[in-house]
Amino acid sequence: MNFFKRLFSKNKGEDVEQKVAAEQKAAAEQKAATEQKAAAEQKAAAEQKAAAEQKAAAEQKAATEQKAAAEQKAAAEQKAAAEQKAAAEQKAAAEQKAATEQKAAAEQKAAAEQKAVAEQKAATEQKAAAEQKAAAEQKAAAEQKAAAEQKAATEQKAAAEQKAAAEQKAATEQKAAAEQKVTAEQKAAAEQKEFKKSNTKEKKAARLDKSLKKTKTGFFSRLSKAIAGKSKVDVEILDELEGVLISSDVGLETTVKIIERLEAKVAEDKYINTSELNQILRNEIVDLLSENNTEDVADFIPPGGDVHPSIILVVGVNGVGKTTTIGKIAYQYKMRGKRVVLGAGDTFRAAAVDQLKIWSERVGCDFYSKGMNTDPAAVAFETVNYAINYGCDVAIIDTAGRLHTKINLMRELTKIKNSISKRYPNAPHEVLLVLDATTGQNAIEQATHFTNATDVTALALTKLDGTAKGGVAIGISDQFKVPIKYLGIGESIDMLQVFNKRQFVDSLFKESEQFSK
Repeated sequence: MNFFKRLFSKNKGEDVEQKVAAEQKAAAEQKAATEQKAAAEQKAAAEQKAAAEQKAAAEQKAATEQKAAAEQKAAAEQKAAAEQKAAAEQKAAAEQKAATEQKAAAEQKAAAEQKAVAEQKAATEQKAAAEQKAAAEQKAAAEQKAAAEQKAATEQKAAAEQKAAAEQKAATEQKAAAEQKVTAEQKAAAEQKEFKKSNTKEKKAARLDKSLKKTKTGFFSRLSKAIAGKSKVDVEILDELEGVLISSDVGLETTVKIIERLEAKVAEDKYINTSELNQILRNEIVDLLSENNTEDVADFIPPGGDVHPSIILVVGVNGVGKTTTIGKIAYQYKMRGKRVVLGAGDTFRAAAVDQLKIWSERVGCDFYSKGMNTDPAAVAFETVNYAINYGCDVAIIDTAGRLHTKINLMRELTKIKNSISKRYPNAPHEVLLVLDATTGQNAIEQATHFTNATDVTALALTKLDGTAKGGVAIGISDQFKVPIKYLGIGESIDMLQVFNKRQFVDSLFKESEQFSK
């Protein structure tokens, strides 16, 4: 029963809910119909309002267009009035312009007539001036012609006088030149004769003897004291001789060689006496010089054989007599008929260029210089070029005499040699080192620097006449294996001799009688 009760209650509740839902639906539909009606009424009102607004806008537009038409009509009337006024003003302006142009034409006509009168007057005056000018020019031309004729006559007279003077001068100069040539030839012949006369074998030997006097006096006086009272050569005498040779600046190494050879001779020949020491010592020194590439030279012969020109590069420190030696060598070649040029490559020492130029003038040979403080290598190059272009037989090139550090000296001399070789392959044909004999062992020190710096091929020893240290010639030649080529034996220009080892040694030992006393 409870079940049916619950079931009844449930069905009843569902019926109520259904009813409520139906009522809610009806209310919603009624509300929607009301809202739809209101929307339709609202739409009708809006359309009625829009129609009213559209009508009002059409009426306003019609009023605006009517107003615009009225304004356009007024503007057209105003424009027509303005154009009518402008046409009236333009007509007035045209009439005024025509009046102005008419007035200007009248004035222009009056001015033209006035100008024509003025031009006619000016033409008349110009014609008168032209006639006056023509008369003046004609008069000036006549005067100029007269002056030209007078000038021509004067110039002709002067030319004739000048020609006569020139012919007279030419004749005088020709005569002077002929006389000068004869004098020069006579002088050259006399100099040549005197040169040959003063350069005989006997005269050269006598000059060499005289130049070695101090060396011989010192050497033999000390040697004679060393062997005084001795009958034969023994160890004691050899020790004394060693000291004499060293004190004569022969040099320690060379002295040791000579003494060792003498010791061998003494050991071989038991009974060598002091009188024989002279000849034995002489022969040993000659042999030593022969071993050191020193060849006997008979005369001044350009190096390089048959090459032309021969290039000589001269090196040495300042003060050794380098420039003087160059001048003396140039003189010797000049006296033998050679054409010589001196190149002033010592461009740094004050007056070096001038001194060499003076020597060239004194000798009578060519001279090339680029002045002070120029590149020595460039001077060397251009001196060689000069010698080739002008047909010189010998070119002697001076170099700076500054004894720098070994590296700088090498660089400078190498640069000069390369410059010469660049212009003339295989040149220089001789690198001559000039040494001062009076400096003794210092000359050997200089030779060391220069032989290390460049390929010295020959030596020149100067001032032999002023020193007792002539023995340095033997030591230098022995130590450096470089031949001695020239000896400076005095200050005058002809006091330079080629080195002959036998002649030199014979001259050195001419006081041999001192041995036997």
